[in-house]
Amino acid sequence: MTFSKKPFLSFVKFFNLLFILNFPFSFSFLSEIKRYKSSINFLSIKLLINLIPDSSKTREKPNSLILSKKLSNKNTDVVKAKNFYESHQIGGNTNIWGGYVNLKILKRLKSKNKRFKNFIEKNKFFKIAKLSNNKKFCHVGYFKNLKNNKIFRISDSSFFNKIINFDVFKIEIKKKFILIKSKNKIFKSKKINFCVGNLGLIKILYNSNILKKEDIVSFEDGSVGYNLNFFLNKENYYIPMPLSQILAKLIFNKSSEYSLESYNKNLIVQYFSNKPKTYQFTVNDLIYSKSFKLRYFLSNHITNLKINKLPVNIFLKRKSKRILVNSSGSIKKYIPGSISQNLIYNAFLNN
Repeated sequence: MTFSKKPFLSFVKFFNLLFILNFPFSFSFLSEIKRYKSSINFLSIKLLINLIPDSSKTREKPNSLILSKKLSNKNTDVVKAKNFYESHQIGGNTNIWGGYVNLKILKRLKSKNKRFKNFIEKNKFFKIAKLSNNKKFCHVGYFKNLKNNKIFRISDSSFFNKIINFDVFKIEIKKKFILIKSKNKIFKSKKINFCVGNLGLIKILYNSNILKKEDIVSFEDGSVGYNLNFFLNKENYYIPMPLSQILAKLIFNKSSEYSLESYNKNLIVQYFSNKPKTYQFTVNDLIYSKSFKLRYFLSNHITNLKINKLPVNIFLKRKSKRILVNSSGSIKKYIPGSISQNLIYNAFLNN
């Protein structure tokens, strides 16, 4: 089989309800069943990169599928509970926030892995840009679209319109495969990579009877707030917030581009505390919770997600070695502020 030298790129932090499925598998849509027979090595990095066969040289189908819930541009699907605020559609929360990057941590991660470094610097989709020339914020960057210099957003076209519209409801673990189910579709797969929001993952596992109401979910999270740009505490992480960007987020829910000039001089900063707290709830508390925090005061970066005191991937591994989770909850240590670089790096290594 011939492989393209160009990676097929998919972004997970950026993707809620996204799965990478490895076959051979049989795919059932109502009464229709199709079978694909092929094999392919894949690489998942959160920005998930998948090497797929070059379509110009082979007609074989790749043995990885990307599934995600698709909504029109006018519709949204946001779930909220306690510390969780999750957009359940292509692009996930990053399509709202704009994919900030901690440049200092990213530099360290690139030095640890040459392949990761090459991907970050040589991909054809985005580049990492500085948010401000102000020395106080030299550590803050973001994903910038190479085509138009706007904030990089995820869309179906990022995957050459090959994402399958699929709203997962539950999974069923078998000895040699896993069934992934929505209300009208079923996929049968040898492996599954959950690249989903943490609350979304909990709901899927609950619907699958893998979690019970009384099971304990714990995680680490830090406080978020806003200060004037004076006498900043060096221990915390700060992102400059020009008034123009604050208004854009309040009116349109997101910004389309960042202006270096506007970020060089700003009065307000968003701060992320470097002292996380450990939170603990029952599954029932999270599934049926009617209380939540405003999105502007959430980190959206919970880490060290555990089920009954077990890290989420270890907990699931005891159920099946065919399941992998790539989410902020799979990161062991809380990181104040920008976390995209660690999500990408962990998913790169884990696959």
